[in-house]
Order: sequence, then structure tokens, then C-alpha cells
Amino acid sequence: MNRRFFSFVFVMLVLAGCLLQSRKVKAEDIWTVSLLDVRLFEKMHTTKTVTLDDGNKETVEYLNEPDEGNGYVVVTLQAVRNVTGGDCLDTSAAQLCIGDESYDRMADDSFLTDHNMNPLSRTLLTGTYGEMCFQVPKALLEDPDPADWYIRCGEDRTETYGESEYTVPRLASTVQQMEDTDVELLAAYKKNGGANLQNAQIISDPYGNAPLTALALFETEDSCEVQVLVKGKTQETDISYTVSEKQTHHQVTIYGLYADYENTVVITAGEETQTFVIETGPLPEKITPIEKLDRTNSEETALEDQLYLVQDGWYTMFDQEGEIRWYIDEKWYTDAVSGAFTLDETGSGFWFTCGTTNGSPYRNGAQLMHMTWLGKITAEFSYDGFCAHHSIEILPNGHLLYFGGHDGGKNEILDVNPDTGEMFVYMDLNQVAWLDPSVGNINPRSKEEEDWAHPNSIQYVEERNCLLLSLRNQHMLICLDYDTQEPRWILTPAGTVEEDGTITAWQEKAIPYLILADETFDWFYCQHDMMYVSGTDTTMDFTIFDNGSSRYVSRTYDKEQDRGPYYSRMVRLRVDEEKRTVSTVFEFGREEGVRLYSRTFGSTQYLEENGHYLGAFRCQNKLMEDRSSVIEVDAQGKVVSWYTLADIKEGNYRATAVRICNMTFSADMHSSGVEVHQYAKDAWEEGTPPGEEISGGFEKVSVYDLHMDDDTISLYGRAYLGKDIVTESVSLAAVGESKETWYFPMTVAQISGGGFYGVGIPLEGLAHGTYDLYIISTGTGGEYGIQKLKQVLRF
Repeated sequence: MNRRFFSFVFVMLVLAGCLLQSRKVKAEDIWTVSLLDVRLFEKMHTTKTVTLDDGNKETVEYLNEPDEGNGYVVVTLQAVRNVTGGDCLDTSAAQLCIGDESYDRMADDSFLTDHNMNPLSRTLLTGTYGEMCFQVPKALLEDPDPADWYIRCGEDRTETYGESEYTVPRLASTVQQMEDTDVELLAAYKKNGGANLQNAQIISDPYGNAPLTALALFETEDSCEVQVLVKGKTQETDISYTVSEKQTHHQVTIYGLYADYENTVVITAGEETQTFVIETGPLPEKITPIEKLDRTNSEETALEDQLYLVQDGWYTMFDQEGEIRWYIDEKWYTDAVSGAFTLDETGSGFWFTCGTTNGSPYRNGAQLMHMTWLGKITAEFSYDGFCAHHSIEILPNGHLLYFGGHDGGKNEILDVNPDTGEMFVYMDLNQVAWLDPSVGNINPRSKEEEDWAHPNSIQYVEERNCLLLSLRNQHMLICLDYDTQEPRWILTPAGTVEEDGTITAWQEKAIPYLILADETFDWFYCQHDMMYVSGTDTTMDFTIFDNGSSRYVSRTYDKEQDRGPYYSRMVRLRVDEEKRTVSTVFEFGREEGVRLYSRTFGSTQYLEENGHYLGAFRCQNKLMEDRSSVIEVDAQGKVVSWYTLADIKEGNYRATAVRICNMTFSADMHSSGVEVHQYAKDAWEEGTPPGEEISGGFEKVSVYDLHMDDDTISLYGRAYLGKDIVTESVSLAAVGESKETWYFPMTVAQISGGGFYGVGIPLEGLAHGTYDLYIISTGTGGEYGIQKLKQVLRF
């Protein structure tokens, strides 16, 4: 009896073991990696015409050359995760295999973005598309035969390159990808039985968005706080903070690592302390080098735990020695620097806008997102025709307020509930009774006549229940009653008093609200960043950044005449609301003249803790070398710290001083995110199939992303028709097995750069089946381009 019982148990255990073995996911089954394209270059040389913030155009050239005797091979990969759980895909160690030889991926190929490509992230947690670059002997470029080439990423490899077609992958949304990552990381942690502090599980950049961070997972017997110390290269640049939640299961953000460095991190939990070494990779090429200048003339110093967050195409933070200690991954890099941004209320991260085509966030279908310091996206909102411009403000009720609009407009003030994604228009500046859009743009240096207001900052002042608004192209500052939506006062140099006492202004409707100044007052021009400082019952102090562009604008201004002098300033102004006067309390920058002249962009921040002022000077003015500056000065205007950002391509838009003591570093991996997508309302239109010959005027087509979700397809990229050909329209064509053909118009996000996007294109307009996909573009002169994609749509 016992023998039979034990034999039965043994058989059942063997069967169970076989069943478990059969269900175990093989490493190579986690991912499907496909090689979509191979391109060969002796060198890469790209010329771009960039539209500056003031409407002027500028030609920028990008040149990259391989090491002597080598050429470039750029491959486009599609990576699809087949199962939830399992290892991430390490593309940093990818190899290009040619016969018996293999070539490693370049340590830094972020320069591909300069050439209208989309570098693949180094570590993939979820599926995506992208390019990576290899250097190979130049002889391989002379008579190439890539048909047998393939890519290997550890145990994963692609099929050999050929004419194969690939199914458009079905991917989760960004927020869902973050939640899937949490599930995978915690499942792996539990599978290993957890960990105590001594063998804590350290995961570098767990979400693939913040390369200079890591996540620490461990358990303690008793509930306790956790202290983290990231050792700096000097004692003054140590970063230390407390994760204050007392608990036994710990999810801790490690923040402030150096790039390309073996970082020493000390974690203390209760009475236990453990030291870890975390190695990081190099900075991307596009991250601007920062130099600390020895130009201090103040006896005061910056606050010890203070970092500087700079928005210059990336979001980066550097310490008081100018060392980068945090940045977001290159996938969030945008060619335009002036997207909306604000720190959140809890100190856990920030809200920002992300352009879907690596273009200006207020010229395309931008997305409003929230990211923690660890790189986790916890909210994602996008709307039909949505844009967001420059500035985000958080209201006391938690709602987000910002300038933006629909159909590319910038002059609405939009209100979003971050808990539901519901959006409504608080105000449309085109419709208010106290402004007249027909006056037009009175900034002579801006060529965009339709951009008559160009709002660039908004702030809610709770103690005054008012909004502070800055309109750059009207040289105008407004204090607006939040409830009545009526101005309390308006400041602008385009309002004057005639000899007979008559008040005149470019904006005649604004005359009843104007605060005028005497002849000694130095007005602001093309200003940015109006921020409240303090006030009394009758006065209000606020800071602005006075760019000084189009200085001395008036009714008789000659647009063709150069009206220097050239200087930009950090300014603190005081408005006496009872006396209806304005005065200057503080300024810095005039004495530096053209050295700090910032024709566009710039910010001023008052640092309440020590009374200092922090300024961001773009300095991209064609009169001096392109070296933006971040400068902290004391209350007397003496320099405390001066940093320069070299090799400027787009310029520094804003700098913000952030104190570690005001930041939150607990990694809440159990919380779910919020996302709302109100997609395109256009419909598929039936048409004739594209020509058999895939030709036309395309100089280059790059599709950065193409994927399906439950019921839509989304893609974005660039379609270059030619250097001198303006891209007017881009369509997606779907051709069925019986040659039935449907077209969907996509949004042209950047006309000069050929950027396009189609987000949330509804699949319900097509019958279920298999479709070949084409990108079709036309130019203003009738030029066209047709490109068949290798991806096939099946649903």
C-alpha cells in the first residue's frame, strides 16, 4: 500500500515537473526581434532648415564621420515582447553578424537623431522600433551583400536580412508598459525569495527613461525609514536624502548617479548600512557639456543640496560643479526646447509635454505626461489636435492649467483634471473683450504674423486668486482675476501718454487696465517667465526675464532698423495697484551687454531660501558664440555661480533650482497610472491603389514608430521630399489583398522638416484582413513620394 502510494506520488511529481518545464518560458521566446532595414554610409551629412522661435529660419549642418578605414551600418529593428515577465532586451550589447565576423553596436549612436533617425534605447522593457549604428571596415561598403546579415542581442537574434514582411506589433500604451514593468520586476524579485539589505536587488534605470537612476528592492524585519547617500566626486556634491515611509518592504529610488562612472551608494535602513557600487554608461552626444566658470564675486554660496534643472532639448540636472546627475532618455529628446514643464506638488517628479515627432511641442500632436524621478510615466493625456505651449501651472484643486489650443493654436488657456483627463477651455484669448487679435504681432523680430499673442508663461497666485500671464508678441504682462476673468492691470511698453494727456496703445481695448511708467523706467521686450515673489495689500512683486528683443518698440517702429542696445536681464518688478505705478526692485544682465543677450528663450527664478536669483540666458544671438549660461546671483547682483552650456544646437529655454530636501524618492510600484486619449476624428477614404513602381520625390522616409493597440494604429516619422520642397500633406495608405485601397490623412507636424504623425487612427474604418502599408506625401508644387513599408497590417 505504502509502496504504491509513494510510486503514485513519484509519478505525479515527475508529471508536474514536466508540466512546469513545458510552461517555462525560454529566453529566446520572450522577444521577437526583426531586422527591417539596412543602410550603409561612408559618412553622415545632413542639412536642416530650422524655424526659430521668432519665425526666422536658420540652416544647421550635421556631419558625423566614422573612424579611419571604417564606414557606418545603420539597421532598423522591430522588437516585440511575446510574454509578460522575463528578461529585458539588452540592445547595448547588440552585434551585427556578417559571415564569421561580428561588430559591436557603437557605444554612443545618439547622433542618429541629427540625421532624422530614432536611436533604439539601450535596454528594452517593452516592444518598439528604432535604429542602431555599427562601424564596419570600409571594404564592406564597396560591394555589400546584406541579404545574409543578422543582428544578435544575447540569446535573441533576428532572421537574416531580406525582403521579408513583418506584422505591425500590438503594443500596450506607455502607462500600461510602466505597469507591466512593475509586475515583471516584483514577480522576479519574489521569485528570488526577496532580499535583505545586504543583498538588496539593484536595478539600473528600471523603466528605461532615466539612465542615472536605479531601484533598490529589499526587506527589513522592522518598519523603518531608509537613508540614501550617493557619494559625489567632492564632499560638497554628495547627494543624500531620506525615504520617510516606515515599512518593512522597501522600494527605493537611487537618484543622482554620475554617467560613465562607478558610483558609490550607501543605504542605511534602521541600524543596518550597506555600500553598493553602481556602474553607468556614458552620456549621449546631444547632452550639452557644462562648464563652471570662475566668475564669482559674491561671498555667498548656493544652498548645499541644490541642483539645477535645465530644459535645453533634454531635461537634465547638474550639481554645483557642473556635473550631470540626472537626465531623461533620448527617446524623450525634442528638437525644440520650449515645451511645457513644471515640477509636481509632491516632489516626486514633473509634468511635461512631449512632441510625438521630435518636433516643437506646440506645433504638433504633443502629449501631456507625468514622470517620476525614477523615469516611470504615471499619466499620459493626448487630445484630438491637442497642443501645449511653454508653461504648465498646478491649481490648488490639483488641475493643470496651461496655454495651448486645438488645430495648432496657442491662445487658449486649457484646464485638465489629472485624475480623469477631462479637459475644458478656461479662456480663449482670441475671444476676450480686452484684447484685439486684429492688432497682430507687434514683435518685429517674429515673422509669424498669425502668432499675434505668443503666450509663454502662466501662474496662479493663490493668495491673490489671480493669474499672471505673459504674452511675448504683445510685450505684455497681465494680472487677471481668476473668477471674473477680467484684468486687474496690464503692463506693456506699447502704451504711452501723449502731450495732451491722452493714453494711446497698440491694444486700445487694454487702455482701461494699463499701468503706465515715467520716462526713467526701463521697459521689458519679448519677455518670458512671469513669476510671483511676494506682496502687500496694495503691491505685488514678481520676476520676469526681459529678453530685450525689439527693444523700444512703438507705433513708429521700423521693422528693418536694428534698434539695440543688446542686453537681456533678470528683473524683479513691483506694481503698486493703488497708485497704479510700476518700479524696478532688482535687475541683472544689463552690464553684461551682448555677452548675455538672449533674443529668444530665458527664465528668472527667485530663490526664497537665500534671496538669490537664478537666470537662464540662451545667448544664441549670432552676435556672440553660442554658449548659453545659467547664472545664480545674490540680492546685490553679485555672481554666486556661473555655468555655460557649450555646443548649443537649440538653446537653453529654462533653468530651475531644485533642492533635494523638497524631492520625494519612494518608488510606488503598486500604483496604477492614468491615461486618456481622444484620437483623430478623420475617417478612412476609399481610393485607387498606389502605382506599382515605388518611386516619387522622396529624398528620405523614416518611420520612428508604428504599432497597434486594441482598436487603433499609430505611427510617426519624417518624409523628406527634397531640400527645397515643402511637405504639404502625408497620408497612410492601406491596400488589401484584393487591391481595395483606403487612405487616412495624417497631420504634418513640421512642414519644413517633413515631420508627420497619425496617432490613434481607428481600425474600425477597415474590414478585418491583411493590408500592405504605404506612406504617400505631396508637396506644395505637386511633388510626391510613395514608400511601401515592410510592416504588414493584420487584424
